[in-house]
Amino acid sequence: MSNTYDDWLTKQEAARTLGIAEKTLDRMAAHGQVEKRTRKRPGQPFASVFNPLDIERIVATQREAYMSDMSDMSRTPALVRSTDPTVQDMSTMSDMSRIVEVVAALAERIAPRPPAGPLPLYIPIEDAARLAGLNVRLMRKAITAGRLRAARLKIDGRVRTVVCAADLPQV
Repeated sequence: MSNTYDDWLTKQEAARTLGIAEKTLDRMAAHGQVEKRTRKRPGQPFASVFNPLDIERIVATQREAYMSDMSDMSRTPALVRSTDPTVQDMSTMSDMSRIVEVVAALAERIAPRPPAGPLPLYIPIEDAARLAGLNVRLMRKAITAGRLRAARLKIDGRVRTVVCAADLPQV
């Protein structure tokens, strides 16, 4: 019997066959799930090779797991089951329409809702002072006193104070 391992798969071939990363294949070999040997190559470093029977066994196991998952697709997912009487019975719907209904329901739940009223307009404190006919120092005192809403934002690389334009008549 020859120990050249010519019929064994290289690391790249085995990883491609299994659809996994080479690092994952090395981990599997370290855990004893795949037999790993080294093959001498003339004028080159040794190459890691893997037993083709082990690779075929893993592919068959993956295929069986995939097929059993596909047969479980006929069950109604827990996400679709509902105790709410307004939700229609989805077990009678086709798979694709069931998926569309679930995705639409999820999208409705996570979609951002528009604010109740108009958004307040924030303008730089210098512009607000000019509009109000006040000094910037007095505007800052109004912010400190709580009569004027303000925020600090980074605008054009500089941190600037902006104030709510709706609060200007109150200052």
